[in-house]
Amino acid sequence: MSEPPDNVTPIRRDEGLAGNVRSARDLLNMEFAELHWNIDGILPAGTMLLFGRPKKGKSFLTLMMAISIAAKRPVFGKATSGKRVLYLALEDSLRRLKRRVRGCADALGISPPEFADGLHLATTSKRIDTGLIQDLRDWLVAYEDTGLIVVDMLKKVSAAEDRRKSLYDQQAEVGHALTKLSHDFPELTILVVHHSRKMQADDPFDMVSGTTGLSGSYDSLAAIADSPGARVLHITGRDVESAAIPLMMNERGMYTLQMLDLEDIAAATMSDTRRAVFDAVASTIPMEIGDIIKGCKLDRTVVDNQLTRLVRSGLVQRVSRGMYQRSGKRWFDEPIRDNY
Repeated sequence: MSEPPDNVTPIRRDEGLAGNVRSARDLLNMEFAELHWNIDGILPAGTMLLFGRPKKGKSFLTLMMAISIAAKRPVFGKATSGKRVLYLALEDSLRRLKRRVRGCADALGISPPEFADGLHLATTSKRIDTGLIQDLRDWLVAYEDTGLIVVDMLKKVSAAEDRRKSLYDQQAEVGHALTKLSHDFPELTILVVHHSRKMQADDPFDMVSGTTGLSGSYDSLAAIADSPGARVLHITGRDVESAAIPLMMNERGMYTLQMLDLEDIAAATMSDTRRAVFDAVASTIPMEIGDIIKGCKLDRTVVDNQLTRLVRSGLVQRVSRGMYQRSGKRWFDEPIRDNY
């Protein structure tokens, strides 16, 4: 082999591209630790960007997940890690945050002693350009058992506008920095909350507000989107099987985080026919089936079949023979109410 020219420095094996190359044989013989999940099958280690349009309950959902993880309670029927949680509620005051924590815990049926020592909250933080990453790293060194950090919202930690940088670079900066940090802590999930754009899209992941640099800088994506008769949490990512999880609400308009059976899932994606029957059933007084038929203007056989499915899914209750009423358990049909 000829020697390189005098003006060319040879590439050493421990630096540059050559130092990072592996043969396929070496790669196939490598062993890696199992991927850690803070919510099995839903929230893996790494970074996740959760987005949805305003007033869709993003903060409620993430706070309820945080409480459940700290209490080691299941989320959507999936086991949680029980690890420590740091929640940056950057759009809240302490008074409002206390109200929200109590309301979410009450809705989940989780008492404060189960999670109070494992859930840590702050309403202020530095930005990405003023020391956020170092502060988070210091926290993780001090509290090695931290499994989840929530950043609510992205805009509160983004760098101040810099006209020298493109929008792509500015939006990707936070995601890349948090992703790099998370990969230094193999059991850590960093969940970042962000608004989606107002325009509807067939693919919920096309609704993220901003450039592709934003979504591409995270390991996983989660989107809250509405479809006829339902609100659904869509999840996709590098290490996550794509999933669509119907979100159930209780009578107070709070997410339940309950596991849903096949009937529930079928009801969550209501057809226009089923939705018409559901809408015709009163929520305050029992209704005779004849009045329901008049309300939805459908055939008796169709109404009977749809009522059977709605009763089975728990959305409608049969009060007595031929009398029906909504149960109070419902899919999304109004924005979440902040009454807590």
